[in-house]
Amino acid sequence: MTGAGESTPDPHADALLAARLCAIDPGLGGMVLRGGADLRDAVVAELRAGLPEDAPVRRVPSHIDDERLLGGIDLTATLARGVAVPRTGLLAEADGGVVVIPMAERLSDATAGRLAAVIDTGEVVIERDGVALRADARFATVALDDGVDPDERTPAALAERLAFWVDLSGVRRAASRPSFPREGGGPGVPSGALLGSGPPLRKGTGRVRRPAHRSASPRRGPGPSWGPSMATRGPSLPLPS
Repeated sequence: MTGAGESTPDPHADALLAARLCAIDPGLGGMVLRGGADLRDAVVAELRAGLPEDAPVRRVPSHIDDERLLGGIDLTATLARGVAVPRTGLLAEADGGVVVIPMAERLSDATAGRLAAVIDTGEVVIERDGVALRADARFATVALDDGVDPDERTPAALAERLAFWVDLSGVRRAASRPSFPREGGGPGVPSGALLGSGPPLRKGTGRVRRPAHRSASPRRGPGPSWGPSMATRGPSLPLPS
């Protein structure tokens, strides 16, 4: 029960606000969305609406190999030219856009560590098999966590670099919500979005935090710990009133 003057927590509204914040400042890293089924599509769409129209969106399957993730040798072009030709990986393709990771709880520690390294540096660097590749890779990450058991969670190496952890489990489809136009028209996020035009993060449901940019090497440890709506770790950043 909520006290007088307090609204009921709305995880979906929190997730939409988090999406708009990530569009404004990709340096927040992104978010982990647990549960929610098709509600998550609306959150990803909200994030996408705040980015330029041509911003790329890439999906990273949990079983992806290093060559597709980071880049490697373009075998067809190499055979045709007789010299090693590099091929851009998925993370570099997503530069300036969004990376969506379905079933993020199934990511291996090694893959999570490589993702974390790219998030930390904002670029992909490869030097192997006679190929040297350096490419920008700055993007917002949305990890879709479908874990059921407590130990089925997004790996900590990745989760600790994403500012928002939102639990949409058990949330029903919300009624249609107003769009948030860009300045000058069109869908997006207005310049006043942080000053009360969007749904606020409610007391007891979540805080904004800067992701911890630590060692990018994979580690074992607990992933997100879920509360009623949005969970975060570390010092909070105050939102403008």
